[in-house]
Amino acid sequence: MNTLQQVSGAIGTALYIIIMSGGQKQYLSGASDPQAPAEIEKGLAAGINNAFWFGVIIALVALVLGLFLRKGKSPEHEQAAG
Repeated sequence: MNTLQQVSGAIGTALYIIIMSGGQKQYLSGASDPQAPAEIEKGLAAGINNAFWFGVIIALVALVLGLFLRKGKSPEHEQAAG
């Protein structure tokens, strides 16, 4: 695995954690008792749900973009044709 893949994976993981934490904070800010263990669990579930849906949206965008990408010609084919 090259360095770019490792850095990209670390950035992606950090992004998902940021989204998850933000969703948890948003849920707990509206909770009646944010210190209750049940509310903390629900907040964690809300944050994970946000991160999951973000991942689904990214995957769908990548799928749509992948459908429109054209396969390039290799240099061997260009030299043989020309």
